[in-house]
Amino acid sequence: MAETAFDCILENFKQAINGNADLIPNEKDQIRSLCEELGFLRTFLKDWEGKHYEHQAANHLVKHIIDVANKAEDTIELYITKKDKKQEMILIGEDTATDEKIGHVHDPSLDLAKMREKKDEGIDMTKKMDQVFDPSLNLGSINEPHRKECEAIKTVEKQIDDIKDIQDEDYSNEDSSRANAIGEEEVVVGFDNAAAMRRYGENSNRPLTRIVGEEDIMVGFEEEAMMLKEKLTGGRNQLEIISIVGMPGLGKTTLAKKVYYDPLIIYHFYTRAWISISQEYRKQDLLRSLLSSVSKHTNDIYKVRDDKLGEELRKRLKGKRYLIVMDDIWDIKAWVHLKSSFPNDNNGSRILFTSRLADVVLQAKPNNPPLYLRFLSEGESWDLFQQKAFRRKLCPSEFIDIGKKIAKICRGLPLTIVVTAGILANKEKMEDQWKQIGNSLASSIFGDPHLCTETLALSYNHLPQYLKPCFLYFGAFPEDYEIPAQTLIWLWVAEGFIRNTGEKFLEDVAEEYLMNLIGRSLVTVSKRRSDGAIKSCRMHDLLRDFCLQKAEEEYFLHRISGHQHFFSSRSSVKNFSYMRRLCVHSMRSNVSSLFPSALNTHSLLYIDSGYNELQPLEFLFRCFNLLRVLDISSIDIYNFPNELEQLVLLRYLALGMGRVPCRLGYHIPASISNLGNLETLIICTSTSSVVLPHSIWKMVKLRHLFLTGEGIHKIETPDPKDHYPSSLNSLHTLSSLDPSQWPSRDFLARTPNLRKLGFRGEIVSQGWGRLTFPDIYFLNHLQKLKLINTRLCISGWSTNLRSIKFPPNLTSLTLERTYLKWDEMSTLGKLLPNLEVLKLSRDACTGPHWETSGDFPRLKVLKFLSMEIMEWYVSSDHFPILERLVFSQCHELKKIPSDIGDIPTLQLIEVRLCSYSAELSAKEIQKEQASAGNNWLQIIIESQDYSWSSERY
Repeated sequence: MAETAFDCILENFKQAINGNADLIPNEKDQIRSLCEELGFLRTFLKDWEGKHYEHQAANHLVKHIIDVANKAEDTIELYITKKDKKQEMILIGEDTATDEKIGHVHDPSLDLAKMREKKDEGIDMTKKMDQVFDPSLNLGSINEPHRKECEAIKTVEKQIDDIKDIQDEDYSNEDSSRANAIGEEEVVVGFDNAAAMRRYGENSNRPLTRIVGEEDIMVGFEEEAMMLKEKLTGGRNQLEIISIVGMPGLGKTTLAKKVYYDPLIIYHFYTRAWISISQEYRKQDLLRSLLSSVSKHTNDIYKVRDDKLGEELRKRLKGKRYLIVMDDIWDIKAWVHLKSSFPNDNNGSRILFTSRLADVVLQAKPNNPPLYLRFLSEGESWDLFQQKAFRRKLCPSEFIDIGKKIAKICRGLPLTIVVTAGILANKEKMEDQWKQIGNSLASSIFGDPHLCTETLALSYNHLPQYLKPCFLYFGAFPEDYEIPAQTLIWLWVAEGFIRNTGEKFLEDVAEEYLMNLIGRSLVTVSKRRSDGAIKSCRMHDLLRDFCLQKAEEEYFLHRISGHQHFFSSRSSVKNFSYMRRLCVHSMRSNVSSLFPSALNTHSLLYIDSGYNELQPLEFLFRCFNLLRVLDISSIDIYNFPNELEQLVLLRYLALGMGRVPCRLGYHIPASISNLGNLETLIICTSTSSVVLPHSIWKMVKLRHLFLTGEGIHKIETPDPKDHYPSSLNSLHTLSSLDPSQWPSRDFLARTPNLRKLGFRGEIVSQGWGRLTFPDIYFLNHLQKLKLINTRLCISGWSTNLRSIKFPPNLTSLTLERTYLKWDEMSTLGKLLPNLEVLKLSRDACTGPHWETSGDFPRLKVLKFLSMEIMEWYVSSDHFPILERLVFSQCHELKKIPSDIGDIPTLQLIEVRLCSYSAELSAKEIQKEQASAGNNWLQIIIESQDYSWSSERY
C-alpha cells in the first residue's frame, strides 16, 4: 500500500514538473531533486514493508514516512494553486531564495549515490535514512499554518532510531525467516497482466455469459432451496413472511437469489421485487426501488411525492400475487415502515426476509420460525472450493490433499471458502505455495472465533500492492450500494491508482483491476452490459466492514454516515488530518458546518447523501483547496458554483444540476477552463439543457465529457480569433451533445482518440430524408456510438443512410427515432462489418416488415425496444454468432421466427411486454431446441399477466 501511495505522489510531482509552464527552471530543479529523494524512500519502503510487515512499530514508521511525503506533496501543490491564482504568497523565492525554501524539504548535501552504495555494502540503512530529513527542515516557514508539518517530520528521526532495535532483533531470530517468506510471497502474488490481457482485453472475442445470477455459485442447500420454494408457493393464501437467518458469509443472499430466479417462482408470482435494507436506509428510497421493480413505466415514479409513495406502491400491488425480498434486514423498524404498503388479498403473496438477527424476523412473524442456515459439510466445502479455485474445472490430483485441507480449515463458511479460493486462483499452481497459504490460514484462524475476518485480512495482505487502494476505495460507497463500473473506473484513474503501461488506455487497465478483484471473490457483479462487460458491481457487507476498518486504519478515507457525529470512534480529530478522502453518506442538512480545515483532503464524495440541495459552496475552497476529486452529483444545484474555479487541481468533477424553468438551461462559464487538470467532467440533469463554453477545448487533459438527461446539450461555437490546441488527444468519451452545431468534421477532427460518442438532437433532415451528423469515419478508435434524434417526424416519413460512413472499428450502435427504412439495415450491416451490439429503439426503423440478409456476421446482441415491427423474416445464417435477442414492448410483433433457434451460439431470448403470440412463439422455439438436444437456450418472458422463465440447468 505504501509503495502505491508513493507512486501516486511521485507521479504528481512529475506532472507538476512537466505540466506547469509557470514554474521557473530553478523551481522545477528543486522539485525534481525532491522527487529523486522520495523515489529512494520508495525503495526503502518496499524492503521495509516486505520484511517487517507484522511489527506495529515498523508499520507506524511507514505511516509517518508516507505522512512526510504527503505533506511535501501538499506544500508543492498548495504553492502551485496559489501561483495559478496569482495570489500573493511567498512559497518559493527567486534564485537562491528558492534553493533555501524548497531545499529544506530535503538535505541538498545528501549524496544518494553514496547511500545506495552503502546499502549495497550492507550498511544499516536506518543510520543513513535519517539523513533524508534535515532536522532543520522548515516547511512551516513557508506559511504559518504549515508549522505543524515541521514538527511531524522531526519525529521521523526518533522513529527510525526506535525501529533500529527491532530490525536487529528480527535478523537474529526465527522471525527473520518468516519475514523473508512474507517478502518473497509479495513477489509471486499478483495478477498476471499478460493473462489478464488475453482473458479480458479482446472484447470482440469475449463471449456473452449468463445473464441471471452468473456470478453466484451455490453449492449445497438443495434441501433448503426446495423447502423455501414449497413455503413460497404452498400453504395458506394469506400474506406470509418467510425468513432466512444466519451469520455473515453463510450464503443467505445467494440462497435467496437462487430461489428468486427459479423458473417455478418466476412463473408462480405475477410480480417480484428485491430490495436491500442494510443498517442505514431511507424509507422513500426503498419505496421508490420497489415501485421501479413492480411498474412497467418508471418515468412517473420520481414525480410521486415522498408521502404518497407507500400508497402508490399498495395501489400497484393490489390484487396481484407478489413476492417481495427484503435482503439484509437489521431492524424491525424497516418492516414497520413498509408493511402498510403490502396488501393482503388472500392470493398467496409472500415476503422473504434475510437477516443475521433472528429476533428481528421473529418480531415480524413470531409464530413462523425462520430457516436457520447451516454451515457447509466437508464435501460441500471441497466442492465449492474446487469450483472457485479452478474456474469450475476439476482439481489436479497433486493438489487434492492440500486443497481439501485448506477447504476444511475454512470450517464450512462459504464466504471464507470463496475468498481463500480467490487467493489461490490467482497464483501459480505450485504445491509449496499452496502449502504456505494453508499454513498461514491455519495459524491465523486456529481457535479464533473471528474466522472470516482473519481470512479477509489474509486475502487483503496477499493482494498486489497496486490493487490494495482499489479494494479500499469500495469503502467510499454506502452499504449495499450498486456501484456503476464506469464511474468506479473513472474515479480510480483520477485518484492515480492505475499504472500507465504505455500500451493500453488507463481505463482498460482499470477494468483488468476490477476483473481481478472479482476473480478473487472480493467484489461481485450486479449487472452486465449487453456486450458482457461489467455494468455495476457491489461488495458483500462483511467485506465492506473490513474494507472500512482497514481504510481508516491506513488513513485512506473517512466517511460520514447517517446522523453520526463527524468523527467516529475510529477516527479522531487528530487522525483526520491524515485522511486523504472524505465520503459523505449523511442525511444531515448542513454537513458543511462540521468540516474543519482539511488541507490534506484530496477527494470529497457525496454519494447517495439524501440532500435536496447543498449549502453555498464557499466552504469548498476554504476547507478543501487541494481537491482532486469532487462528486456532488447526488445534490441538486441551480447555478454553476464559481468557487469551483479555484480548485485548479481537480481531476474529476461530477455535478447534479436541478431542473430549471428557463428554456435556455444552464450556461457553464468560460472560466471552467481554469480547471486545466480536469480529466472527467460529469453533469447530471433530468430535462434541463446544458450549454458548455467553447473554452472547453483548452482543457487538453480532459478524458471524459459525460452529460445525462433528456435536454439538448451544446458547446458554443469557437471564436475564430481564439487559438485553441490543435487536438484533444486524451478525450475518450463525449456524450449526449447536439450535432447540428458542427456541420463539418473540424470539431471532431480534434478528438482522434474518441472511444464513446453520443449525439442527441435533430439528426434527421426532413427536407433531404436522411440522417445528418458530423463526419466520424476517421475516428479509428471509436467503439460505441449512440444516435438519438429529438425531431418528431410525420407519420410514414423515413430516412436513408445515403452518404453516411461509420468508423470501421465500431462495435456497438444505438439508434432511436432515426426513422430508417428497414431496407437500410442491409446497408448498415455492410457499413459496419465489426458490429457486435445493435439496439433499435422507438422508431429507429419504420414499417411493419423486416426481411434480413446475411449482413451482420459478427453481431452478438440484438435489441428491439418499443418498436412497431409486426413481422420479421430471417434465417439462422444471417446472424451466425448471435448470443442474445431481446424484444421489449414490441406490441405489434406477431411471432419470433423459429429459425432463430437454430443459431448455435444463441443463449438467451427475452420477450418483455409483447404480444401473446410472440410469447408463445418464444416458448415454441425453446421446446423445439430442447427436443433437438439444445438445453442451454434460456427464455425469459415478462407479460402483462405473468412472468415466465426457462433456464438451462
